[in-house]
Parts: sequence; C-alpha cells; structure tokens
Amino acid sequence: MITEELAKKLIEQAEFNCSGELVKYNIDNILQLREEGAYLVIASSEFSKTSFVCYEDGTAYFLDDWQC
Repeated sequence: MITEELAKKLIEQAEFNCSGELVKYNIDNILQLREEGAYLVIASSEFSKTSFVCYEDGTAYFLDDWQC
C-alpha cells in the first residue's frame, strides 16, 4: 500500500512544478483501485481539494496529465 508520506510528497512536488509555490497538502483519503498497485488519492490544502492516481513505485498522474 502507498503511504500518506509518499502521496503527500508527490502532490506537493507536482504543485511546485506547476505553480512554483510550496503548498502544504493534507491527505484526506487513499482508495485502492482495481489495477494492482494503483491508488486514488484525495488531498486538500487551504486553497483547494484535488485528487490524483498514484502507484506504489512513486508514479503519479494529475488532472494536467489527462488534459488535451
């Protein structure tokens, strides 16, 4: 299972990569998906609530990854 620590690290790094700002997130929930090793992570900050798909190997996909 993915840890909250890894999920928090991944989302905060993605936020920094996108906005250039260090935003602190809280992990609200981690749900295991059908694909082995994949999880839906729901996180919130003082500014927003978001979700992303994270894998045990540290790969993460955010909304920007699916936009055209």
